[in-house]
Amino acid sequence: MNNIRKLTLSALFLAIGQILPFITGQIPQIGAMLTPMHFPVLLCGFLCGWQWGIAVGFAAPLLRSVLFGMPVMYPMAVCMALELATYAAVAGMLYRVFPQKRRFLYVSLFISMIFGRLVWGLARFLCAGLDISTFGLSAFWTGAVAMSVPGILLQLLIVPVLVIVSEKYISGNGDAVCIHHAGYLFILTTSSFVVHPLKCMRETVNRFPHVRFWAQVILRVLFFKAPFFLFTACSLQGGF
Repeated sequence: MNNIRKLTLSALFLAIGQILPFITGQIPQIGAMLTPMHFPVLLCGFLCGWQWGIAVGFAAPLLRSVLFGMPVMYPMAVCMALELATYAAVAGMLYRVFPQKRRFLYVSLFISMIFGRLVWGLARFLCAGLDISTFGLSAFWTGAVAMSVPGILLQLLIVPVLVIVSEKYISGNGDAVCIHHAGYLFILTTSSFVVHPLKCMRETVNRFPHVRFWAQVILRVLFFKAPFFLFTACSLQGGF
């Protein structure tokens, strides 16, 4: 994959990272459960490489905090930036180091999720002033694992499938997406979405066939897969 295509896809994933959290209604508790911003960052690491993944992962939460006020810049967005950059870096590097077999895709994803959460915990601990009474092991377990079980399950279920399907889709479409598409998509998403969200989404989907593909996949997952896994995860935790 050449740099132009990587840049285009990275801009697409960054734009998706700004839009996808709106599905949770910008409610922090739901966002912590489903972790919507993790998906495009992980995909960027797998498909574009660790260098592009780090850039998108680090920029996505900071940019969204500036544009939409969520997540809160400090400490949430800062810690998320380090966490997401770690996800993409580890996923991208391991995916290219391990043999190109499907099971190693899952291994790369699982290891990246562990490292990302450890970095998030360390960042939160530092932001808490190294005070274990403010952010200890129980707080880390709750924030990194217990509350994120639905998102973890969805990532393990969806991300590997999307990586496999996307690689086939991208390779089959050649260099159809150009550099100006990436710039247009980024500007359209980060500016117009604030004023005319529905018009912005409709124009984006109509203009970019590859965005239409992603939108269809995401909607199918959200409406047909996510409710089942949310119910299962909450049942295991005694939520229902």
